[in-house]
Amino acid sequence: MIKMNIFHALLEEKIREFYEYIDIMESSIKVNEKKIKNEFEEQSKNLTDENADELLQHVFLDPIISYTETFPFILRKSLYLSLYSFVETELSSIAYRLEKKHPKEIKINDLKHKGIRLYIFYIENVQQIQLNLSSKQRENFIQYNTLRNYFAHNEGSKINPQRISQLEYYEFKKFFPDQEEIHVSGLKKEFNQEFLGDLQQLFKNIYNAIGEWEI
Repeated sequence: MIKMNIFHALLEEKIREFYEYIDIMESSIKVNEKKIKNEFEEQSKNLTDENADELLQHVFLDPIISYTETFPFILRKSLYLSLYSFVETELSSIAYRLEKKHPKEIKINDLKHKGIRLYIFYIENVQQIQLNLSSKQRENFIQYNTLRNYFAHNEGSKINPQRISQLEYYEFKKFFPDQEEIHVSGLKKEFNQEFLGDLQQLFKNIYNAIGEWEI
């Protein structure tokens, strides 16, 4: 069995690696953005405004959009989905270890919840381990789940912005001015850092609540 302090140390190491990956990824995004913009500036510096605009429209516009919008969104979204999967996997591991070490009449598979909400519900309501999560923390993870499902299953469709109203650092589009629902079109560089900080605090709460238990 693994003591929770050992688990927490190993998990903090994984989180540190994610922070390092974010730094590397964002640096790469910045370098590529600067490279394509510098290339356009170099080729257009001796042109008239009209010819520079033509060069932009016919040669550089698509690459600039790719390096400043499309590729960053793909990379950040992929990382977000990986981080979400990481949270689910780690919570699942804790919950099933608790179930095995401290069996209760109600089993994890008896519950109707899914994913992160399932494991938190089991830890708190079946194992009776209070994680001292604020209402904001709980709502954040509900909304992270909503955004995760949007990316995984419904991307390209519309979403009610109220369902992700507490989340920051995402970009959206409306195809009609009076349209209530939105299309999530990008993630800012701070988004995954914010999510990683939230999940780090979640696991800190779990560690503090479970303490020196062996699971």
